[in-house]
Amino acid sequence: MKKSHLLVFALVAFLVSIGKKREQDSLQTLLKSSKSDTNRVRVLNKICWNNRLENGGMVVRIDARAEAGRRRISS
Repeated sequence: MKKSHLLVFALVAFLVSIGKKREQDSLQTLLKSSKSDTNRVRVLNKICWNNRLENGGMVVRIDARAEAGRRRISS
């Protein structure tokens, strides 16, 4: 019984990680093709939010890019 619970948990964790990777790839593609600063800032914020617990250094760098975009929009 406990082995089956562990197997189900491992399978769910694996599937979630695959879905997260696909979303990350989609956001990176969207970022490359985005023309307006507003859309780029939104995508950068989404990337930061998705990686907030896993990769702090990357989040800080991306947030700096988003902040620069926000300043261009507001000026």
